[in-house]
Amino acid sequence: MKGSIAALDVGARRIGVARCDPTRTVVTPVTVLERASPERDKRRLEEIIDREEPVMLVVGLPLLMSGEEGEQAQKVRREAGMLLEGRREPVVFWDERLTTFEADRRGARAGGDAVAAAIILEDYLRESGDSQ
Repeated sequence: MKGSIAALDVGARRIGVARCDPTRTVVTPVTVLERASPERDKRRLEEIIDREEPVMLVVGLPLLMSGEEGEQAQKVRREAGMLLEGRREPVVFWDERLTTFEADRRGARAGGDAVAAAIILEDYLRESGDSQ
């Protein structure tokens, strides 16, 4: 879908993917990728992004409760850089503090990482004023 935004929740074992519609009003969890190898993860993620055709990618950044970037946030930046290398879409890193707790609160189980990605995107759209 042209005009949509995709969000990623990049973890050590899984990558959650969500997207919004082109009007940026409805956010939907898309899928959860089980991590395999860097090459396979990149290829599978590229297939999903190509299918969704977002104009921008939002990547959840696990900041410390103080709001600073710690070791985990730096790891996510490196992983996302590798996974998204060569992509033409702009990438925005967005604070993902407490999204896992919110996903659990919403009762997300099997697709929890995709729900977390959806929460990241909802927060981005609300806080950035990028919704329409």
